[in-house]
Amino acid sequence: MELPDYLPISMLNAFEYCPRRFWIEFVQGEMEVNAHVLEGQLRHERAHAAGVEHAGDEVTLRRLYVYSDRLRVAGFADVVEIEQGRVVPVEYKKGALGKWLNDHIQLCAQAMALEERLEVGDWKLEVGDWRTGSGAGESNLQPLTSNLQYGFIFYFG
Repeated sequence: MELPDYLPISMLNAFEYCPRRFWIEFVQGEMEVNAHVLEGQLRHERAHAAGVEHAGDEVTLRRLYVYSDRLRVAGFADVVEIEQGRVVPVEYKKGALGKWLNDHIQLCAQAMALEERLEVGDWKLEVGDWRTGSGAGESNLQPLTSNLQYGFIFYFG
């Protein structure tokens, strides 16, 4: 089996939580689907439905593909909120905050990928001009700040 050029960001989470689980899921391509996994998938349905929402000056992007050429990682951010030029990634998780840093590492990788896309100025949305609501053409996100100050992890537990 040939491994991909870019590691899925979600696999950083799996590796930090349990290197053995990472090996089984990533290298061997096997994933145990149990009640916990199914519940997490159901709770993620809204976050995994790609789209754009407007609420005043705030824009919420769902299931946004992000990648980093420097880190060689790629994946989806559950939610990215944009307000007053600030870009804030939000990761949704089943359960509650545990003693591991796996969820934080995943969120950090998403933020670093977002920053890189904003820094190089090649990140575009294919959802129309969300700033004016006109729906015409693509919008370059370069004017947004490329220095992400924080992100959030939302636990369903």
